Amino acid sequence: MEFALDHIGMMVSDVDESLAFYHDHFGFEAGDRAVIPRDGGLATLQYAHKDGITLEFVQPHAGYTPQGAPPIHISFRVKDINAEIARLKAEGVVFDRADEVPLTGRTPKHRLAFCVGPAMERIELMCVLD
Repeated sequence: MEFALDHIGMMVSDVDESLAFYHDHFGFEAGDRAVIPRDGGLATLQYAHKDGITLEFVQPHAGYTPQGAPPIHISFRVKDINAEIARLKAEGVVFDRADEVPLTGRTPKHRLAFCVGPAMERIELMCVLD
């Protein structure tokens, strides 16, 4: 079977807030929005796209009780992690373990940093050194 990642879905409290955050800090552009029936209620779905990556923000309302938890984190690969950390901090983005970033990752060639999105989702920045 051949397959590819289609999108990353996240439960959020406000699709507009999440869309603005990912647009302002990571350059995602708004895609389709729909209100759909879901598990006895309604949910607003908002898509955002950048460089072949699609994020789906799901805002529950009107009786919809989400089943399951949001993803542990999403990860974006960056070329210069120090520059990205500095840029995002200057824009007011909060980092997890701010005094330790960038962290060493899976191998000595990986550098990682985790920041927090508007729905308290963790966002990983990952850089692979040459």
